[in-house]
Amino acid sequence: MDSYTIPLQKVFNKPKRGRAKNAIKALKNFVKKHKRLNEDQIAISKEVNEKIWARGMFGIPRKIEVVLEKIEEKTFVFLKDGKELKEMQKQKIKDKKKAEVKKEEKKTEEKTEAEK
Repeated sequence: MDSYTIPLQKVFNKPKRGRAKNAIKALKNFVKKHKRLNEDQIAISKEVNEKIWARGMFGIPRKIEVVLEKIEEKTFVFLKDGKELKEMQKQKIKDKKKAEVKKEEKKTEEKTEAEK
């Protein structure tokens, strides 16, 4: 899990009309550059998208704090203190616990079979 503050100031040099769309592109380019990924491997969370579009297509934030989380083949972009990030972390913990329980069950089954 990596934390970054992504500057979006260069987007203000572009025309007002498409600033939010260009901010999304700038965010993807930043992640692509720092993580050496393709664009299809990057997924932006709903919260990040809503934060950029909160003040319309013209009034984007100057910078945005995000956390990058790699899950399987994709890298997800979450807000630093966002709800989606916390939910994803809780889900990971639950999945780990389930995997541990399954391993323990397999071990007990193997022991019982070995005893027979």
